[in-house]
Amino acid sequence: MSGLHFERVAFIGIGHIGSSLARVILRDKLAGSIIAAARRHETRDTVMRLKLANAVTADPAEGESLSEPATDLVEQVPMPEAIQQLVAAFIAEHHVERTFTKRKRDRADPEALGRRTPHRDEEPQ
Repeated sequence: MSGLHFERVAFIGIGHIGSSLARVILRDKLAGSIIAAARRHETRDTVMRLKLANAVTADPAEGESLSEPATDLVEQVPMPEAIQQLVAAFIAEHHVERTFTKRKRDRADPEALGRRTPHRDEEPQ
C-alpha cells in the first residue's frame, strides 16, 4: 500500500506502538509529516535521532495543534483473532482479582482559587 493519505499525523505519546506506526507511515509514505509529543526528554531525543518525526514536542496540546485542523480522527482497528487469543490466555494465567478501593482526596479550597481583590487601602498591582 502506498500513497499519501494524510497531510500530517500527530502521535500524542510515541512509545513502542506509536513508534512502530510511525515507521510504517514513513516506509509507506502515508503522511506528509509526523509530529510527536513525548513527556520524557530521552524519548524526544530518540525520536529525533531515529528520524521518526518531523517535529517533536513535550506539550501534547502543541502536538495536536500541529496536526490537520478539524481532522481529529481516531481509527478503530480490530484486533486479529490470534492476538485476541494470546491476550485472553495471558489474562487467564496472570490476572489476580483485587478489591477496588477508591482513594479519598483532599477537598479543594474554592476561596484559594478565587480572584483576590485589593483592599481599599492597598494599591492595585
